Amino acid sequence: REPLGPEMKVGAFVRDYCYRNGMILRNNDDILVLAPPLVVTEEIIDEIVTNIEGGIVDAMDHFELPRE
Repeated sequence: REPLGPEMKVGAFVRDYCYRNGMILRNNDDILVLAPPLVVTEEIIDEIVTNIEGGIVDAMDHFELPRE
């Protein structure tokens, strides 16, 4: 429950994961910035959440962060 150091670049890691999986977003350090369409379906929202979750889980494995 402590902030990760900016030198780890976790936000960039998650951004790159999402990009490799077909979703474009940007990061400001560890803040992820999304710009979904104004009209969006529940299916697209589920895709967005699933993609970001995958990026976070992959980052936790990559940086050897504990899962609580």
